[in-house]
Amino acid sequence: MSKRKTAFKVNEQVLFNGEVQTILAINKGGSTNTPNKQGGVFTGYKSKPCTYTLSNGYNVRGSKLQKIKGGTND
Repeated sequence: MSKRKTAFKVNEQVLFNGEVQTILAINKGGSTNTPNKQGGVFTGYKSKPCTYTLSNGYNVRGSKLQKIKGGTND
């Protein structure tokens, strides 16, 4: 199995709804009951995406966040 890779890191500053927020925690996504098959062979279950806890208290997906370019956290 490969390691879990995330697009963002804890304490990284990101843009959410046009405001600068800090990521406080990364919450792992759970697995579902939907089987994942590759070439007809069962390889496990599909998983939900991870969410990020922001400094404003929201839990959001990574697709809703934008990296700040030119910062020290690149």
